[in-house]
Amino acid sequence: MVGLATPKIIGSKPNAFSFSHWLAETVLSEEQKHLPPISIVRVSIIGAAWKEPYPGWVEKSNGPSEFFVAAGRGYLRSMKGDSHGVLDIVPVDIPVNLSIAAAWQKFQEDNNDHITIYHCTSSGLNPFHWQEMSNYFTEYSKRIPYEHAFRRPNLSVTSHSLIHDSYVFFSHLIPAYLTDIGLRLIGRKPHVVNIYKNLHRTLLTLES
Repeated sequence: MVGLATPKIIGSKPNAFSFSHWLAETVLSEEQKHLPPISIVRVSIIGAAWKEPYPGWVEKSNGPSEFFVAAGRGYLRSMKGDSHGVLDIVPVDIPVNLSIAAAWQKFQEDNNDHITIYHCTSSGLNPFHWQEMSNYFTEYSKRIPYEHAFRRPNLSVTSHSLIHDSYVFFSHLIPAYLTDIGLRLIGRKPHVVNIYKNLHRTLLTLES
């Protein structure tokens, strides 16, 4: 029921996430006169830390970090998308510091007649593309390999469905089923196919 009602509820918004943000900002705008001074920090995609508390820090594996771990361990070999598209990931410590600075700046202002909005993104100023990410990630994963990797890292990003589906079949599914067969033969619990099922489910969510 929720899935059927969602398109009618969110209207022209691309997804429920964007709709919820728009709704929250609309409420704040309408109720601004009755609220303390407000600043809003709009962030694109949050990734691992740049400097604080230390480089590469993440609270848990989700969002882009989940894909990076899957690619680094050799599970994820192909992603469907525009290789020249902008991968707008911002290290988590940047929006955190910006939020603190925005609050301080708002406190310094003498009036509360508007809501200040900050856009914390990379896009046009410092774009980083999917293909660049794939190249860098493959290079550094080979230089500093993961422990207990499944295969040698090699990630491809393509917008062609046929090429992507071929990668999925030959580089995801066949190795997964062969590995699980081997695990059964030596008396161990098979688990690789389930890893790929969860990975593909997450990828489909990202593509939609």
